[in-house]
Amino acid sequence: VFYQQDRLIGHCLLLFEDDVLRWMYVGKDGEEAEDLYPFMLYEIVRHAIEAGVRWLKLGITTYVAKTDLGAEMVPLYMYMKHRTRLFPKLSPWLFRRMTPLPPQIAKSVFRRETGRLRPATAAP
Repeated sequence: VFYQQDRLIGHCLLLFEDDVLRWMYVGKDGEEAEDLYPFMLYEIVRHAIEAGVRWLKLGITTYVAKTDLGAEMVPLYMYMKHRTRLFPKLSPWLFRRMTPLPPQIAKSVFRRETGRLRPATAAP
């Protein structure tokens, strides 16, 4: 949850599922919350690191903000069935035209140890 003074201005719903942390939902209220999104991302990453989860799933929107933090986009698949024969043949083409993917730039912003995100330790 995110407060400004004593007023709740935003929240994130996170779901821990085995070795995965999923960002399920975000809520923001008012103009004060407009610039809150990057801070929400940082907090979600912090929770994932502190929990020691292997995977952090951030959802399918706002690619740029998430890839700036080091997130990687992975393909998603869907199954669709329709009564006509033409629509199933056209739907992949239509879907690609309606939902173009942004260019993917690989960024390495986290240190990886044994495949898990770990909290950084203070320097001696």
